[in-house]
Amino acid sequence: MSPLRVQAGLAAALAAVVASAAAEPGSSGHPFLLWTGEEAKAIRKRTLAEDWAKQKLQKLIQAAESPQSRRTFDNLFLHAVAGDKSVVEVEKKPLLDFIGCAPYKEDPFHWMWHHVDRYQHVLRYDVLYDALTPHERRALDVTFRRIAVHGIKAERIREWEGYPRMASASLCALVTRDKRLIRGIFECDGGVKDYLDGMIDGHFSRGGGNPDHKNLGHLMLWCRGCERLGLNELGFGYIGKSGVGVRKLLEGIVRVADPQLTIPGGMPYYGRSAMHELFRDGGMGFRVPQHPYLQGLAVAPIVMGRAPDGTAGWPLWSGGGAAEKTYQVFEQGGARMQLPLILELAHQKWPDGPFGYFLAQMRARGEDKYFPSLYWGLGPVDPRKFAAPSVKSVLFAGRGLAILRAEEGPAYWRSPAPMAVLRTGVAGSGGSGASCFALHAFFAFNRPIYSAERPAGKFDRRATWSNSARSRCTVAVDNMQLGDEIREGRIYKVTRWPRPVGQAPTR
Repeated sequence: MSPLRVQAGLAAALAAVVASAAAEPGSSGHPFLLWTGEEAKAIRKRTLAEDWAKQKLQKLIQAAESPQSRRTFDNLFLHAVAGDKSVVEVEKKPLLDFIGCAPYKEDPFHWMWHHVDRYQHVLRYDVLYDALTPHERRALDVTFRRIAVHGIKAERIREWEGYPRMASASLCALVTRDKRLIRGIFECDGGVKDYLDGMIDGHFSRGGGNPDHKNLGHLMLWCRGCERLGLNELGFGYIGKSGVGVRKLLEGIVRVADPQLTIPGGMPYYGRSAMHELFRDGGMGFRVPQHPYLQGLAVAPIVMGRAPDGTAGWPLWSGGGAAEKTYQVFEQGGARMQLPLILELAHQKWPDGPFGYFLAQMRARGEDKYFPSLYWGLGPVDPRKFAAPSVKSVLFAGRGLAILRAEEGPAYWRSPAPMAVLRTGVAGSGGSGASCFALHAFFAFNRPIYSAERPAGKFDRRATWSNSARSRCTVAVDNMQLGDEIREGRIYKVTRWPRPVGQAPTR
C-alpha cells in the first residue's frame, strides 16, 4: 500500500473518531477506575460541607510546593474533584512520553525491570481522557493494548503478589474497556483468576506466605473497574476454585493478626507474624517506630501504632512525593497504596466486614474517630460502632502454619494472654525455607516476647536474628535451605548453606 493511501486511511479514521466524539459528548466512559463524575461531585460536596474534609483538602493542596512536586494520584484527585486545571499539563507530559513504550526491554540491571509498574499511566489516561486529542488517545490505547497482549502471551513474571508487572499489565487491559482483552488477561496464566484459584487454606497465596499488599491497591482498582464495566464476575464477584474471593482474601489478612501490642503513652500496634515472609526491611517504605516495646518486630503491621510523640503510624503511600522515575517511559511505582487505603476501599465496599474495626484503631492519639482519606468518599469511622471480629486458634495445614491463641473470640485482640505462631514443616518462600518446625513468634502481656523476623536491613546482624536455620530454632535435616536467584529476568529456587549468626542479643 502506498504512503499516500496509508495517510489517507489514517486521516479518515481520525475524522471518524472526532465525528463520533462530537456526536456523543461525554460518552467516553472515562473516568471510571478512580471516580466516576458523580462520585467526584459527592466528594467535592463533602469537602465543602464538613470541617474535617475541608482540612484534609487544604493539607493535600499545601503538602507540595507545586503540581510538579505533588504525587500523581493527588494531582489527579485535585483535577477530578476540585477542578484544578494546573495539573493537566504536568501529568500529560509523562503520559505522552509513555506512548510507544515497549512492554519489556532487556536491561543490564535485570532487577530493576522486575519493578516496572505502568499503573500511574493508566490512571492519568483515565482521568485526563477528555484533555487528550483523539490522536493522543489512539496512540495511548495502542500502547496499553500492546502491554496487555504481552501480559497474556509473553510476560515472564506471572504473579500478582510481588512484582507489579502482571498487575499493571492487567490494568492496562482494563483501561482500554475492551471486554475481550480484559477477559483474556483475567484468564491467562498469572492473571487474577489464577491468583485467586491458587489460594491456600483460604488466606495464603502460593508464592509468599501472604499476598504482597503493595499490589492489593492494583487488585482493588481492577475489581472496581470491572464492576463499572458490567464485568463484576471478573472482580469482586469472582470466587476462585480455592473458595477465596477478594473479600475473603482481605478478611484473611486481618483475621490472622497478632494481638494488640501496647505502646505506653502511644497508640496500639497490631502486627502480622503469621504473614511475615515477603514483608521485610525497606520494601514497604517505612520502619517500625524505634520504641523499646517494638524492638525485634518485622515491618508488617495491620495497624501501625503511633509513638507517644505522635510520630510513626501508617503512611498512605509506599513512596514520598512525586513517583520515583527510573526511565522516561515508565515509572517504578514508588507511590503504591499502603494498607490503610486498601482497608478504606474494603470498608467502603463491605461496611459489614471487619475492616471498620481496624480502621478505627488507626486514629491519631487524642482523636475519638478515624478520619479517612478523601479519595473514596468515606466519612469518619467511629470505633464505638464497630465490634472486634471473633477469632480462634487455627491450623493452616497447606501453608504449614499454626496460630495458637490462649484467648479466643473478640476479646483476643486486647487480651494479655499468650499467642504463638508455629511453623509445621512446609517451606514457604521469601527466604523462609529455613523456618520448618520452628517457633515463629510468641506474644504475651501485650508485648512481643520472640519474633523470628528481622526488623531492619537485610544483612544487619546487629539488629536481630538473621534469616538462617540456626537463628530460627529450626530442625535442619539436610543442612541446606532454599533461596532465590535471578537469571535473565526469571526467579529460580536454589539451595544455599545456612548462614551462621554469631553473637545475637536474647532475652
